[in-house]
Amino acid sequence: MSPRGTNTRFLLTVAAIAVAGGLIGIPNAYLFNALSFTQPWALGIAAAFYIIPGMLAQAILRRGGVGLLAQVLAGLAAAPFVPTGILSVSAFAILGLLIEIPFLVGLYRYWRPWLFYVSGAWVAAFYSLFWGVFYNTPSLGTFVLVMQPVLLLVGMAVATTIALVVARLVERTGVLRGIRAPEDRRRTRTAPVPDPS
Repeated sequence: MSPRGTNTRFLLTVAAIAVAGGLIGIPNAYLFNALSFTQPWALGIAAAFYIIPGMLAQAILRRGGVGLLAQVLAGLAAAPFVPTGILSVSAFAILGLLIEIPFLVGLYRYWRPWLFYVSGAWVAAFYSLFWGVFYNTPSLGTFVLVMQPVLLLVGMAVATTIALVVARLVERTGVLRGIRAPEDRRRTRTAPVPDPS
């Protein structure tokens, strides 16, 4: 099967990742809400776990759009059991879009591990700015101003590492044959043939 094809195994793989991510998201949603009201400096601890479904889908399948798809499905799986209900899907979807962007820039042809960390760092930067405005972080003091983005960045790095390690373990089982695309699909330039004349 072509790695670009879509088949039942591919869809079931995305669905399995999404359901697992949705289950993780249920207790995580309560933790996130509790921290947002009591300890906003520590939000990164909970926020990072939200990206695992999308990161894991990308690390396992290496295809454009799977991060967003896995995030949306994870949000739908968690929605009936979290405080914000169906509105939580939008948060999952936004994260899905954000983690796709670094791979989209490369036209989904490059999936080296370091790019996953770039993706996680980009999400951390985006949410550091967003939370800075939403929580008016400078008004909360230096400790919150420093710790909120630092913990968010560390959390994203940990979540990304978890996704990459799990993907590597799944790869070793051999179940990804036929549905996983190559790590580097950029066109290689061939050396020019010297003119014999």
